[in-house]
Amino acid sequence: MEDYYDFPYDISNYTSFGNETYVPIPYSWGIIIYNIVAPIIQCAIGITGLVGNGLIIYVIIKYPTMKTVPNMYVLNLAISDFLYCLTFPIWAADYILRVWIFGQAMCKIVRSIFNINTFASIYFLTVMSIERYYAILHPVRNIQNRSLKKAKIISGCIWTVALMCSLPYIVFAETDYLSGVPVCLFKWPANVQNEDWWRGANAVYLTALAFLIPLCIMVPNYVLIYRKLRNTDFVPPESRRALRSRHRVTRMVIVVVVIFIICWMPLHVGNIIRFVFGFKVNATAWYFLNVIADVNSCVNPFLYALLGQNFRATLKRTLCGSSCCPDSFRQESRRANFRDLASVRSTTTAIEMTTLRTNNSIEWPARSPLTFRTSRPSPRRQQTIREDGF
Repeated sequence: MEDYYDFPYDISNYTSFGNETYVPIPYSWGIIIYNIVAPIIQCAIGITGLVGNGLIIYVIIKYPTMKTVPNMYVLNLAISDFLYCLTFPIWAADYILRVWIFGQAMCKIVRSIFNINTFASIYFLTVMSIERYYAILHPVRNIQNRSLKKAKIISGCIWTVALMCSLPYIVFAETDYLSGVPVCLFKWPANVQNEDWWRGANAVYLTALAFLIPLCIMVPNYVLIYRKLRNTDFVPPESRRALRSRHRVTRMVIVVVVIFIICWMPLHVGNIIRFVFGFKVNATAWYFLNVIADVNSCVNPFLYALLGQNFRATLKRTLCGSSCCPDSFRQESRRANFRDLASVRSTTTAIEMTTLRTNNSIEWPARSPLTFRTSRPSPRRQQTIREDGF
């Protein structure tokens, strides 16, 4: 009869209480999954996340036209995911060696980065949904009240809240010995409550603050946005660019919500089932639930930036700064940049005119005043035009 794989400690970044809550797996499968497959997956996710988030950080910081209110939240989200992806090589080494060799300080740092990212990334997504709600449903009020300074203050508040939510994990993360093996885990105070109580409390705490509450804010916002975008009177019928932009934003909203739920719901449901109701789970299944959540750090750059025309045009302009870039690629970069500017301009005009028509009961003009405008917009106007596009 084949031996079973011995887990030195919990394979999850979320909780570390020992291996008694796992269904044992054969030793051969354990070696393949946790000593070979897991490090490869960790490194792949880490590299993809570093490259994707690094590109977002570089483009937004380098180009003044990218410094808009929505992009300020995208920048902070990318920084959070970038820092988290830096820890993946450490976890990969931990899987291979099956022993923690990085010391007490690094244990606290790595655990802190993980949990701060868990809260910060979701809270930035939530604030972005609120910002999108006001941008689409209340555009005039949104333009009057929004500024980069306010966005920076809000971002600082989000980091502060994420740090406060992560304090229990920062305090109780430490190295310990299990069966003579040094490990990095959360060592909760046993004299306060028993271990089972801490497991359930931790699962409820994470699920509520890092999933359910943000989801209860995001979903209604996106539903209202979707209903607004579906309104046939929302844009002038003759504005084809605005119509395409409306459909593109609608698709983006659906993708954001679906990907968020796909990445995080399985893990949080597993947390509740495992630690609140006391069911044992297959160790391999539990590991892949964590992998799915980790993938969110890689897909966010693609969802909020790489799918946006503005970002693609700016990235092409960055890459085409080299003399080795083909002329056809440079021409496509200029065309993409112009298409993005024209599309967002017509959408912004439609939003403003629709708001005026609704609030002041004026008749809809035959054509938008900007339809025949050929002059280049001023830098200040251009920044306002670009503020709704990634």
